[in-house]
Amino acid sequence: GDGWPVTSELNIQLRHDALATLERSAGDYLQSQVHAVDVNHHGALAACRLTVGDNLIGTATVRAVFINGGLLDYLQPSETLTNKSERSLAELMAATAAPTDDGTQILMQRPDPMIFNASSNVHGGVAAMGLEIVGSAAILDACGPGYWTGSLQVNYPRPFVAGPTSRYVGELMRRGSTVAVAEAQALGDNGKTAVTARLTAYREL
Repeated sequence: GDGWPVTSELNIQLRHDALATLERSAGDYLQSQVHAVDVNHHGALAACRLTVGDNLIGTATVRAVFINGGLLDYLQPSETLTNKSERSLAELMAATAAPTDDGTQILMQRPDPMIFNASSNVHGGVAAMGLEIVGSAAILDACGPGYWTGSLQVNYPRPFVAGPTSRYVGELMRRGSTVAVAEAQALGDNGKTAVTARLTAYREL
């Protein structure tokens, strides 16, 4: 009808060998096979099967709400980077780490048209990646190596406005011998919490 979908929640569950599978499959595409679970006039729920080649690495669910109004006009911006295949993840995300001394992990999110959605705010997928990075960094800093991301639960309460002070902040919530939990949030340049996440990591024994 007259509505357009906005993601409100993302939940990703990964296999223990997801990272190793991705590393072995360099050059292959990560594919998402999606089917609708529920669609009504309020919103929709979709389930995704994540594969690389013939290898299943995880599943995900995405919930969207419908916003009144027509679709926004979107023009693909001009690429801001050259030789993208040789760029670091930080360059591709337009992000830089910031030093802290209180155990939290901070990643500054610089504004860049290439990471924006149709409303000129940070794309939800980019935000989820930033939150996973600072959540994992918080666990690594407090617990040491050997933990792998098992699940990432992301909520999108409001648009993520990028600017000089926009950032991702990650903090360890629980440290166990086999399971660690971190929470992360994306703070917009307007000072508001735009995206939140909880990351659960498991230790290889």
